[in-house]
Amino acid sequence: MRFAILNIVFLLLTFAYNAKAQTKVLIVTEDLPPLQIVKNGQLHDGLAYNQVKRIVESANLTAKWMVAPWSRAYQMAVTEPNVLLFSVVRTPHREDKFIWIGQLYLMEIALVSLKSKQINVSTLEQAKSLLVGAKRNDVVFDFLEQDGFRADNNIVVVRDTTDTFKMLFKGRVDLVPASKMVIEAYCKNSNCSLQDFTFNIPLPNMVQDFYLVASKGTDPKVIQALRHAYQLTLVEDNKKALQP
Repeated sequence: MRFAILNIVFLLLTFAYNAKAQTKVLIVTEDLPPLQIVKNGQLHDGLAYNQVKRIVESANLTAKWMVAPWSRAYQMAVTEPNVLLFSVVRTPHREDKFIWIGQLYLMEIALVSLKSKQINVSTLEQAKSLLVGAKRNDVVFDFLEQDGFRADNNIVVVRDTTDTFKMLFKGRVDLVPASKMVIEAYCKNSNCSLQDFTFNIPLPNMVQDFYLVASKGTDPKVIQALRHAYQLTLVEDNKKALQP
């Protein structure tokens, strides 16, 4: 019965919006395995990327994909119309900056160090005596600044997530924000493993809801198409989950 209802909902959503939005959109993101995986400067794979690709194709949008450092990608989505950005953590501070399309993934973040460095801190106050690698305009960067960390003191600003790990292994930072999933993805292409890291401080309120967002001023037809497409992907996933 539930499967039949999902089929009806799927058909209704399919026919609810079938006119192609003519506005060309720019879709921008960073290299953040396993959510977005970049090879030779191009998006190649990733949990979030594959989901966004399905949504954009279902919405029948004309789109250009672009990879950029997070700070630049974020700034484009804040200042330019018809820009889609992922994966964006939803916070009260960001609520009015974007048009929120839908949740893509959930991830828990902590400040981690290399086990070989024998760093043992359990509070953010203790961590202030160390160097933390973080991306500007990233939710962790904002959180640390609000807690009294400063870019000219104990935050080392890095270009992207891969660079945070490189800085960690080079000894230029002591702590980096990461999840088990992100570390495992990084170590697939590097000579390391999850056992090489110490999870020091689970960041308060850092269970991160990653979203697909659109910039303010984006064509309303694009927003409507994306929201319909997002709902379609949810229905499709629910149908697959119910199949034997």
